[in-house]
Amino acid sequence: MRCAKHKMALLFVVFFAIVSSVRSSENQLLVYKKKYIMGTVFEIAAYDQTSEHASVALENAFQEIVRVDDLLSNYKTDSALSHLNHPLIFMQKRFRLTCIA
Repeated sequence: MRCAKHKMALLFVVFFAIVSSVRSSENQLLVYKKKYIMGTVFEIAAYDQTSEHASVALENAFQEIVRVDDLLSNYKTDSALSHLNHPLIFMQKRFRLTCIA
């Protein structure tokens, strides 16, 4: 399960890097950051004409990894995945949604 979670996060980071591709230029700066998230170290590098813009993009990528971990974590009791795996919590939320609809 953890391996699948890591692969999904890695795929997202790659997708994010492709989507936020930078204009080609000879004077682009490399910004590199690494953080410990989801029980592993994520390393992300970005090229941009300003280090501030690249740093913001890296922080957004790390925030998205944390968001996905919060949703799909099987060891955090308040994650969506944990709620699905716990029948009582899932039924309570489903009941609330049914009542709202």
